[in-house]
Amino acid sequence: MILAEALDVQLIGLTGETRLDDIKNLDSFQVIMLFMAIEETFGIQFTMDEIATMKTIGDILNWISGKLNR
Repeated sequence: MILAEALDVQLIGLTGETRLDDIKNLDSFQVIMLFMAIEETFGIQFTMDEIATMKTIGDILNWISGKLNR
């Protein structure tokens, strides 16, 4: 839900392997909005270096999980 709202996209067809680069009309502003929404929702924070390593939806989910399990 966060992904769909922040990126204004439908989740149909998106999987853990979906690359952020492959999401239609995704721009850097939307990526920032996505991570701001994730941080606010889960009460976690990402560094710019962490964000730069995330290339897929699965990468984002793994980082969220890791931060929540600390």
